[in-house]
Amino acid sequence: MKWFTSLLLISTFSLSISAATLSDIKILEASKSIKYLTQNITKNYLYSYIYPNQNTTAQEKVRKSILELEENIRTIALNTKKEKIKGILDFFAYEKEQIKTLLKEKPTAESANEVLDFSEALTEGAEKIATSVTYNFSFEDKMFLRNKNIEYLIEKLAMYYMVLESNINKVMINEKLKQTIILTEKDMDIIRQYAYPKELNTKKSEVFKLWNSNKHYFETINSLKVPSIIILSTNGMQNILDQFAIHHAKGE
Repeated sequence: MKWFTSLLLISTFSLSISAATLSDIKILEASKSIKYLTQNITKNYLYSYIYPNQNTTAQEKVRKSILELEENIRTIALNTKKEKIKGILDFFAYEKEQIKTLLKEKPTAESANEVLDFSEALTEGAEKIATSVTYNFSFEDKMFLRNKNIEYLIEKLAMYYMVLESNINKVMINEKLKQTIILTEKDMDIIRQYAYPKELNTKKSEVFKLWNSNKHYFETINSLKVPSIIILSTNGMQNILDQFAIHHAKGE
């Protein structure tokens, strides 16, 4: 799935847009994509660690996401002149190469921990980059961004689930998972109240059915472990949420 539906659609809400503003939009788009992709990379890498006999497919997904990550790093580099951001991008490029190296070997507990650290570091860096962007967003723009944030949070939850399932030694992951569920619920409540057109309202029922199931799995991981179901159901949620985001990006 192409994760971040182009924020360039947002420019249709403005009769004129400066080159500087257009660059900011591209930077915001790319930074949001990086946040999602780092969770996706870690989730699939951990899945390949949990199920070594199925790691070919999972690691191929990691490689694909790394290619998308590289594209987004280049996009930011081409659209910023800020030295602080360029410094973050240099770090991104280094960490990305480290992950490529790890993919050449069989996943271990140590490498799984390294990928998790990579995810946390790049997420923090992407958030720093996103805060450098200022833009006067409309209500529909904000709904668009909220949908994309939910997609990121859903992927983050799936990643935390894989951490706990893989039994790698990470303190406070249970607590982070609980906090992320609360954040996701807040955004989902706003989606619940939004009046989508008829064809998307049906999809809204589906996405909440999937969310309720996923939330149950996240909350009961200590007694019920279903990583393969988590992979499939979160992918289903992502596909529907992306349709919502397209609706908001069009300003409908």
